[in-house]
Amino acid sequence: MNKSNQTAENGIAQLERNLNNFFYSATSYLMEAEFLLSSIFIY
Repeated sequence: MNKSNQTAENGIAQLERNLNNFFYSATSYLMEAEFLLSSIFIY
């Protein structure tokens, strides 16, 4: 029982890390796109 709980907790922690990485990547990608768009409109 304890073993399966540990496995589930590890799986959830892994999921959270993946989500954090995904959101970080998406955020930096959006900031990059926003920067490109603003530089296009400036010229």
